[in-house]
Amino acid sequence: MELSIIIPTKDRAKVLKDTLDSIAVILQKYGSIEAIVVNDSTTTEIDYPFIKNLTILRNPKNGVASARNLGASMAKSDQLLFLDDDTVIKPAHIDRVLEFLNEFPEDCLNLDWVFPENLLSLFSEIKFGRFMINNDLVSLKGWMKGQEYTPQTFYERSCMASQFLAMKKSVFIQVGRYNEHFPHAGFEDYDFQERLKKNGVKLFLDTRYTTLHNEFDRLSPLNWLQRREREGETRRVAVSMLNYTEKNPEYTTTKQLIYHVLVPFRKPIYWFTYLVPNTKRVDFIYHKLIHLLAGIYHFKGYKQKRKEKEGAALYSSSYQKVGKLTPQKLN
Repeated sequence: MELSIIIPTKDRAKVLKDTLDSIAVILQKYGSIEAIVVNDSTTTEIDYPFIKNLTILRNPKNGVASARNLGASMAKSDQLLFLDDDTVIKPAHIDRVLEFLNEFPEDCLNLDWVFPENLLSLFSEIKFGRFMINNDLVSLKGWMKGQEYTPQTFYERSCMASQFLAMKKSVFIQVGRYNEHFPHAGFEDYDFQERLKKNGVKLFLDTRYTTLHNEFDRLSPLNWLQRREREGETRRVAVSMLNYTEKNPEYTTTKQLIYHVLVPFRKPIYWFTYLVPNTKRVDFIYHKLIHLLAGIYHFKGYKQKRKEKEGAALYSSSYQKVGKLTPQKLN
């Protein structure tokens, strides 16, 4: 196989279908490419027509990190492309990956992403959508606030994301795979990127190629807020277990007190947002409430009590050995 595409998924059947439709076109064009879908859902089975070189696996563990590791362990190619289940791609993206891995076999590649036009059109009609647009959360450029972003350029940068990430399997093994101690998607990317850099792997972004980030199933603000809570949980693992102290949110005493008081009232505050009219004239009120709720949910996730002693023991006994994994153990 020339390339193995690894797609972890969890309870997102509708958007996954759009992703697999785009993958089907690629598999039909390239007979030497395979796709591996790792189902992390607890109940959902994936019903998709049989396509040659498409494999669907059930993840025996839990979490996106373990799903990606399982997919990589089953990959027949020595070239990997990690792809999120809400990312729609084209053959040109695959051509770019193959070209890159041939020229930069020791490094990794991200491509740009934006929300689809029809999703942006829908967002403009709803208050939560306008919140996302107003805060520039509908493109990679917006998410990279404070970092260098250059359009229509191929360049090295200091960070990466697993939404569309290409690398050689040898590099993946060298840095020790994804850390499976992260309970959800979030800071497992940060941990992985830091280990990539420590191993001398360069991180490249090519903004000349743009994938579609298809979040049609996540139009609910509650869904977005719950993701902020999960992000807080994974940040806690990064800070307290893996000692990435630079990612400590450093809540002030006043802010901690406010959030502690408001956490029990997060649901009433959320339902109050529905009373704000869906009109641009009062969007500023709605935006302030969502920003407040985002802080509350993230605080709840970050401050949630966890079995840190048990986690630290697991970390010291297994995670520190990951960097010493051999190709035989992964394969």
